[in-house]
Amino acid sequence: KGRSRSTVKKIQTLYSQLCQYAMRKDILDRNYADFLVLPRQEPVQRDTFTEAEILRLRADADAGDETSMIILILIYTGYRINELLQKRRDQVDLDLDVMYGGKKTAAGRSRVVVIHPTIRPYVEYFAARATGPLLLSGYTGNLVRNNFARRDWKNTLQRLGITREGRQLHPHCTRYTFATRAKTAGVDNDAIKRTMGHTDFALTSDVYIQDDIQRLKSEIQKLK
Repeated sequence: KGRSRSTVKKIQTLYSQLCQYAMRKDILDRNYADFLVLPRQEPVQRDTFTEAEILRLRADADAGDETSMIILILIYTGYRINELLQKRRDQVDLDLDVMYGGKKTAAGRSRVVVIHPTIRPYVEYFAARATGPLLLSGYTGNLVRNNFARRDWKNTLQRLGITREGRQLHPHCTRYTFATRAKTAGVDNDAIKRTMGHTDFALTSDVYIQDDIQRLKSEIQKLK
């Protein structure tokens, strides 16, 4: 009860594996997980950042706040927080203004993400200060997802007056913000899906097709 569709599906898969094991041991004669009816997933209304809040974050980032820089990179790339925290420096191509790879799905791991002009100075900032293989290795805050969310994220939003009672703004909301803003700006669905890692990016000899990168850039740059 109250679990996401993804979590419920994982529980069903575990039950199925247990039943399969029991069948091999002649403990059960059928896989009872096959008879489970998963609950209907109700649509969830997600909070997103407003344009005024994004402007507040930009002013703070331009004044040198690293956490605001990270939040804006998330908002303009659609990356999951852990994807950015674990992004390697060698996955960032400042000549082409793109970042490669992600996590979670095959499509996510093979995707290309455009570095929007708004966040390019922030990506350059972290790339220049990297002290290890990770892009954010020079970040003075927390590189562990839960610690970042509890401390850096929460404190920054409170300091900027972005949080309010009854509002649930967590790092994944940057992903919803990206999708919402991209749709509003007229970015085509294919570019949104590719950026968010929901579909495979065209590959030729393990190199992203240049025409596709240019088209993706022109779409993502519709964002203000």
